Amino acid sequence: MFNNNEPLAQFYDRFLGRVAIGLFIVAMGLGIDGIGYFVEPDVAAMLKYVRTALAIVLMILVLPVFLKLLFLRFRNKKDCQEPESFVTEVYKHASVHGFSVVMLMLIAAQVVLGLESDALPTEFYIKTILATGFLAVSISFFIQMYKSEDDDFASEDEDAL
Repeated sequence: MFNNNEPLAQFYDRFLGRVAIGLFIVAMGLGIDGIGYFVEPDVAAMLKYVRTALAIVLMILVLPVFLKLLFLRFRNKKDCQEPESFVTEVYKHASVHGFSVVMLMLIAAQVVLGLESDALPTEFYIKTILATGFLAVSISFFIQMYKSEDDDFASEDEDAL
């Protein structure tokens, strides 16, 4: 499991990609929890099974690369620094976008709901804001990665001419 010769930067890029997918899955799980407040109790119970399935998929997807990263960090404390790469920069930018969305959601919630919001429990609002932030990070990451791939293909087309 931990004995392949993949370069650290490439592994870290793969790790960040899986983290972005994991954030998307977590956002979907939180969204499913939010939907549970608006549907019949029987449907809400079924949604809990979907949420459990998402959690299992998340563990299968992220846990192996996370454990490998921990193993590499403990084994090579000096050599296992966070590599600077394009994917790392994209992830940092996506994280800033997610944080910005969370702040905007908090401000909007305060303005729209005011101090008197007894319609839904606080847990609903917290999960909704977290889901929106995680979704913003993952979508921003994938859009920036997609744009960079398009730019790479466009530059290859120009070089061919």
